[in-house]
Amino acid sequence: MEKRIDHILGALEECCVLINDEQIDSLEVGFTASDLSEKTGYSRNNVSRELKQLVLENRAIRIGGRPVLFLSRKLPGLKSYSSEQLAGNTFSSLPEFIESVRNGKELEKLADNEKENAFLDLIGSDKSMQTQVKQAIAGILYPPSGLNTLLIGETGVGKTTFANAMYRFAVANEKFTEDAPYILFNCADYSGNPQLLLSHLFGHVKGAFTGAEEEKRGLVSQANGGILFLDEIHRLPPEGQEMLFSLMDRGEYRRLGESATHQKADVLIIAATTEDPDEAILKTFLRRIPNVIKIPSLKERSMEERLELIYLYFKSEAKAINRQITVSTDVINFLLFYDCVNNLGQLINDIKLTTASAFSESLVSGTECLNIEVGNLPKHHFNFFLILEEQRKHYFDWNGKEAFDFYPDDAPSSIEELVTNFQQESAFYKELEKNSKKYFEKGIAAEEIRRYVDTETMKYFGNAENRRIYQGENEQEKPIYKIIPEEEYHFLFRVIEETLSQQKIYLNNQAMIGLMMHLKNVISKIQGGSYNSHSRSEVKQSKALSYQIMAEKIIHQISQHYHISVPAYETSMIALFLNSLDLKNEGKRVGILVIAHGNYAAKDMAAVANKLLQVKHCHAICMPLEASVSEVLEQSIEMVRQIDEGKGVLLLVDMGSLTTFGEIITEETGSLTRTLSCVSTPYVLEATRLALSNSYDIDEILNVLQDNGKEYSYVASSRHGLPEVDTQKPKIKEKIFHLIEETTTFINVDKVSKLLEDAYQKILEQAKIQHTDSLYIKYIFHTVTMLERAIQKNTLRYYNFDEKISEFESIYEVIEKEFQVIEASFGIQIDKDEIAYVAEIFYFSNINDDQAGKKKNELLLKKFIN
Repeated sequence: MEKRIDHILGALEECCVLINDEQIDSLEVGFTASDLSEKTGYSRNNVSRELKQLVLENRAIRIGGRPVLFLSRKLPGLKSYSSEQLAGNTFSSLPEFIESVRNGKELEKLADNEKENAFLDLIGSDKSMQTQVKQAIAGILYPPSGLNTLLIGETGVGKTTFANAMYRFAVANEKFTEDAPYILFNCADYSGNPQLLLSHLFGHVKGAFTGAEEEKRGLVSQANGGILFLDEIHRLPPEGQEMLFSLMDRGEYRRLGESATHQKADVLIIAATTEDPDEAILKTFLRRIPNVIKIPSLKERSMEERLELIYLYFKSEAKAINRQITVSTDVINFLLFYDCVNNLGQLINDIKLTTASAFSESLVSGTECLNIEVGNLPKHHFNFFLILEEQRKHYFDWNGKEAFDFYPDDAPSSIEELVTNFQQESAFYKELEKNSKKYFEKGIAAEEIRRYVDTETMKYFGNAENRRIYQGENEQEKPIYKIIPEEEYHFLFRVIEETLSQQKIYLNNQAMIGLMMHLKNVISKIQGGSYNSHSRSEVKQSKALSYQIMAEKIIHQISQHYHISVPAYETSMIALFLNSLDLKNEGKRVGILVIAHGNYAAKDMAAVANKLLQVKHCHAICMPLEASVSEVLEQSIEMVRQIDEGKGVLLLVDMGSLTTFGEIITEETGSLTRTLSCVSTPYVLEATRLALSNSYDIDEILNVLQDNGKEYSYVASSRHGLPEVDTQKPKIKEKIFHLIEETTTFINVDKVSKLLEDAYQKILEQAKIQHTDSLYIKYIFHTVTMLERAIQKNTLRYYNFDEKISEFESIYEVIEKEFQVIEASFGIQIDKDEIAYVAEIFYFSNINDDQAGKKKNELLLKKFIN
């Protein structure tokens, strides 16, 4: 059945067939939404909506005025016309459209003769990007000084790179001088403070606003004689868009605070947005940008182009590292078919993280060549089974090759302009290699060196990922915006900074972020009705009245802005916080240690807290499922010894035997400990923030955390065993699965959980074993990671299998049978050793489900430290 949009387009094309050169000369072209409504029978509103979409998809032309007219891009009745020659598909008036048609052929010839490598370097310039390149060329060469252009497309498609190519093409074709400026400005950087944004863009005169103590030259002035690229133009407020009108119309603008005079500037505007321009940008602004170019997403590009991109980025990495890189065809297939949500930006960063992982291995193993296998792929948002299923739909003939080699000399000379700053990245890898060699010479263990390399690479490329490193797109986005929305961040920052600056107090980044995060949490709880003022204990008062006054000013502005009533308790809390800063945090602080099952969960939570608070105060220990309790306990004891500053250490743990560590650690080290179970990232953040202030002792921090969420239970140092958890409740199950998901790379936990739960129920029934929450959690954690290992063919060995299996052979046989269904579902084979571990979980759960068994576990833990 034909879609409505295609029916309307067909009707528009039928109307346009009869348009000829004579009608163009007499300015008699175009059809209204009413015309097409009458022709198709659809309502005018529906026709208008579909016409907007057709213009956005570059299948129709919109001509502004009264009434608004539309044309199909196919105009076969016109001589010497092709749709590619038009500089855009939106025109402010009929004369402007006619002029574009008349000049189009001349521009196309000029572009064909003088096209430079600026566009030829872009992969897809002769395929999926061919129309876009022609539009860009026409926009640059359009007399007398080019057309203002709008680039639209999803995040990460390469709008910034395309704009840069337009600039280089313009310089190569002498539309600008060789030293013409190219100024890039992301309108999102200051969107929470419109006055500051407009000041950056247009400049200001002295006294234009509070704090404007001297004149400032804006980016428009700096871009004079060149191009101003305005990224995320939809974040520019309406008054900012209106201020650009006179610049685009007459080459004039006013600085903030300027009324009597105008500034002059000859600037070509290239703007970019990820939003629907008809919804996010003023119509009057859009009419001044006739050249609209849609950059295709990665999904809209061919597999051949995607393969070219993958090759290009691996070549660039080989050049940056100055080593040969060998990439398995499995990795190439993976990168070809996985769902790359954030387009080229994500593809590039995933390749960088993959290469960095292989580089880390090469340093430790001492190999010169980097060998990249599936295990080096980053774990985030990969669904391995969907990828394998997708791969089966496609066929690439690798001619029997198992891997592809990339050499430093393979990279094209223009690669620096396409990807990133190679000098900076090469310097990073050289420094990493130099430091690693020093550590080896000092006799530091290989595992320690590996941890160092992994930490440094994740710092470097993790920061790059958060900034969306791909060609500078959204370069200034901060990680904190994921916790505090950007506009709220700027509001809170301004309130705190302005209030404290009156008393000549200036917070460092760590203290500022900590205070803003606390305020954001309080605001959210009050707005959501979850703030429990009855559970707040009386906070000790700051002795200095000035801190109380500053705190009251901050709370007053927040109350007015959000229309909420903030309890006096929070005012006292802020005053106490400010008072503690006056002591310059030279006192002792409570140590924070996160311990969790899995390979990554604890480190990831600690890393988030440290990164957002810009400290290294939160420490972590991971407990892989194959690790023994004694090993992790010994690590924890040693860590507490290192981080205890004299006020004790708060242990944030997830479950199981970890909840019993506190008492043992205290007895062994003499350090005061407290334990909070069922930990999550928000609680790690809050605990670290509170610990950074030396005004809190360990019990006060624990009380605040308890008040913030009763679902997290305080585990007293005398408590042992797994915390009570009803796994039949959806919310609790969801938390468990989320925790498991943080430890996996290839497994989709949601998909596999149903199969594993079915098997679990059947095993219980056949083996006549009673369900417990402890058994269920152990089973789920172990079996998910077991499947992960089976995919990677990295099986755990079960020592003395033949000797031990006799103890629980009947359970083993039941499990082996039930897991045949799971093996068939995923096309994998589970080793008998892995089945033995699962059987052991059920066996020991069955015999230890009494108080004597629990006491035995206590004694075993005691034994580990003796």
